[in-house]
Amino acid sequence: MLMEKTMTNPYASASSAIAAIHPHGIEARAICGRASAASARADSVRAQHVVLCVYCENQFDLFAAAWCEHQELEPSKICPFCAQCVCQHPAYAEPHFWKQAPIAFERQGFRRLFLFYL
Repeated sequence: MLMEKTMTNPYASASSAIAAIHPHGIEARAICGRASAASARADSVRAQHVVLCVYCENQFDLFAAAWCEHQELEPSKICPFCAQCVCQHPAYAEPHFWKQAPIAFERQGFRRLFLFYL
């Protein structure tokens, strides 16, 4: 007697249409759904980048700090301890102290990156 084995997928929804089946019997959508959920959890964790203030030497999270309003094109971040930004620093006007912002910084609103923020 031949018995038919039925696999139940706990990730499949009742309203789902015909889905592509993974070679091991798991719906491809379920695999993608779990990867998407993990990605969403990672995105929900706030990114941090701790820097040292050039004026007061306190450490602060650059991504959480407020933007100054001194420079329209290249604003800087305000140190939460001494309330100063680096816009007035002599190196801020020097082109060789800047580089293209990495993607993690672009996601936080940086177009270019002042090297003191590394």
